[in-house]
Amino acid sequence: PIMFNAKRWCIGVVWLASVMFSVQCVHFSCKINDTLETDFAPQKIGWLGADVSTSLLLYNRTYLWLWGDTLYGNLYQTPQGDWKRNCTAMPHGTVGIVDLDVSNVPTQYIRHNEDGTPDLMGFFRPLHSITDPTEYYWTVAGLRLPSSGCVYILAQVIIPKNGFTQIGSDVIVVTNPEESNPLMWTYNTSRITQSSGTLNINNAIAYNQQDGHVYIMATDAKQPPFGVTILTRIPEAAFVALDWTSLLCLRTDGSWAQDCTDAKSMINQPYSEATLTWHPKLGWYLLGLNLFAPTVVLATADQLEGPWHIQNLYDVPAPFSNQTLYINYAAKAHPEYSSSPSTFVFTYNTNSHTLPEVIADITI
Repeated sequence: PIMFNAKRWCIGVVWLASVMFSVQCVHFSCKINDTLETDFAPQKIGWLGADVSTSLLLYNRTYLWLWGDTLYGNLYQTPQGDWKRNCTAMPHGTVGIVDLDVSNVPTQYIRHNEDGTPDLMGFFRPLHSITDPTEYYWTVAGLRLPSSGCVYILAQVIIPKNGFTQIGSDVIVVTNPEESNPLMWTYNTSRITQSSGTLNINNAIAYNQQDGHVYIMATDAKQPPFGVTILTRIPEAAFVALDWTSLLCLRTDGSWAQDCTDAKSMINQPYSEATLTWHPKLGWYLLGLNLFAPTVVLATADQLEGPWHIQNLYDVPAPFSNQTLYINYAAKAHPEYSSSPSTFVFTYNTNSHTLPEVIADITI
């Protein structure tokens, strides 16, 4: 499938009959948020859409948006009055900045080459020693740690093999995120040494203040049938130092170990992109949507170690639920847009298997 774009905005209203976090006590009603759909619409010239759609707090009420493969070019109007995309380039990553005190509309940032064309490698690229010069990033998750003041971004490390192939997971450390122009950011990169093509340590990230650890949801692709979601953690100080020898996996016997070969399955599905968030009534929750079914799921737990309770949250509507024609993935929560503890806002990506369609059709 072609991993292009677009995002769908949904707002969910949550009714909780109890504060016991039991999934049986949670009921939802979801609808499309047309206002936010408009705020994040394609530009007439420049940014035309992208996938990933991760947001994370930078400072005050300013948020960083991470975009994956980005359609770049211009919009044009057909004789019938329909707007279409004319895509002239597709960089593998761009970013947006939203200051909620000013507007919901993001300012999009794209790196350009000296000749003025978009840098197809994307906004970030590996700065440490790499073995394959074709490596590029899909940035999928991140957070800012107050203790260091830096922003930490998890990236899938991709090579253009068989379309695309993930070979590992990297951390990008932005050292001056208070700089208002991301093009002026300084950053360094580090490979998570335990990561590989079958152990992707980049799905979702959260900091647990109670125990001082950074938790990363990962995919163990070796576990049947198509891989499962597992849990890793690392002390905050070691994470800041990029000391991956301190990264441990939760094992089936409940212990933590460097060896991930017997990792405990948290969720019996792989979610290569997700969000891991604390909610005052839901507890920890993870939104998931993968290529196997057009349904956004909600997983909740009192503790990150589980058990995780899973329920269907939102069915992708027709025609995009037709898996022969479309793929849906990467559900992400955006709590900064929630109007109250009983509501939350999430996005998901819709793509087409047909390259010309996804490039031209602004509804995809």
